[in-house]
Amino acid sequence: MTAESIHVFEQRLEAISGECARAFRTVAPQLMADLEVSAFERWANLGVTLAQGGWRAWECAAWYFRLSPQLFARLDLDGLAVLLEPAGRLTAHMPQLGIDLLRGAARFLEHDRPVTLAEWVAAGERLLPIGRAGRVASAYFEVSPEVLPLTGLTEYQECLALVHTLAATAEVSALELLHQSPLRLEKIPPLARLKALRLVHALAWQVPSMA
Repeated sequence: MTAESIHVFEQRLEAISGECARAFRTVAPQLMADLEVSAFERWANLGVTLAQGGWRAWECAAWYFRLSPQLFARLDLDGLAVLLEPAGRLTAHMPQLGIDLLRGAARFLEHDRPVTLAEWVAAGERLLPIGRAGRVASAYFEVSPEVLPLTGLTEYQECLALVHTLAATAEVSALELLHQSPLRLEKIPPLARLKALRLVHALAWQVPSMA
């Protein structure tokens, strides 16, 4: 990979957004040292394609470049390409959602989880139709990496089901649950967390006005 080749990518990005080009320029030297030429070109092209994905898509692409060193710590290039598929879909819906997904994924990958990255992403995408402007999905991507260390698979699934139930009647309650979950779960003894979640879920079903 020559400096001239990198400059070509910079120019393509600069034509879309100066900020996106700067994000690429910042991490390119590090990734040049870590990747083969063909892999580097594929990585850069993935970012260019994302940036070209629509109105303000360059914002998500800039975060893709910034987070790439962190994401590569746990993903190979194929895995990163797979992650960009939902990121692109969410960005087309609302640019901030793609950013929230990438930032959340970077934190998700810092530790082993009771669900796979693909399962975590799919759960967030299923929240997209709920509420206004994707706010519930956005909160999920932001907060759930902090919730997962406090739950096993069953608790995580119950918490996610509770979010769906609350959001069906009042988005504000679902958002509050997501944002407050890490603090509240920490205060509940681990063995009692599933029982507490199921109790709240049962109440939400019985009294929709709670939501």
